Order: sequence, then structure tokens, then C-alpha cells
Amino acid sequence: HALPLSDHADYDELLECVERVQPREIYCTHGPTSFVERLRARGHNAHPLDERAGRVSPVTPPRLLFN
Repeated sequence: HALPLSDHADYDELLECVERVQPREIYCTHGPTSFVERLRARGHNAHPLDERAGRVSPVTPPRLLFN
């Protein structure tokens, strides 16, 4: 399952949503890498989009997975 999140939410609102949903993987399509780093520091499996290659790292379809 995928749950796209808008960057219209502020930084703290996005973090709160992730904490409530507890996804297995998170793929960030844009924005500061500090968001990915903060998610990882909180124990989440977060990945940034590699814009130059046009894919995420590791190479996996961009989606959020839930239990």
C-alpha cells in the first residue's frame, strides 16, 4: 500500500504523520535530506530519491509499505 504525503504540510506535521502510521519503508521524492536523516535517527527505514538517476536508492519502486 502507498500513502503519498504532501509537502504542503510543515516539517513537524510530516514527522507526526510518519510516527502515527509507522510505515516499513519511506521514500522521499524531494525536499531536504535532513528530513531523511531525521527519520532514520528515529528508527525509520527512509530513503531519498536520487534525482540524477531518476530513481530511489536502493533501487525500489517509490512507495510506503505498511504491515
